Amino acid sequence: FDGYAEISVIDNGIGMPSEIREELFKIEPSESQPGTNGERGTGLGLVICKELAEQQGGAISVESEPGKGSSFTFLLPARNN
Repeated sequence: FDGYAEISVIDNGIGMPSEIREELFKIEPSESQPGTNGERGTGLGLVICKELAEQQGGAISVESEPGKGSSFTFLLPARNN
């Protein structure tokens, strides 16, 4: 992605099925899947990340599979000062 900085956050947690991945970046109420240690989320964090990335001309994506963890990737315009 020429002209963009790519930042990935990768974990080896519980992962998630496609039906949850498809709802991650939506603000509508959805079921929250417990994390590796049973923690619960509000569902707002990734929505905020998506909005911030898009406001800067970038994007966010996720790859995940149950039992294999998740990878969140941010693309942001690179600026040379």
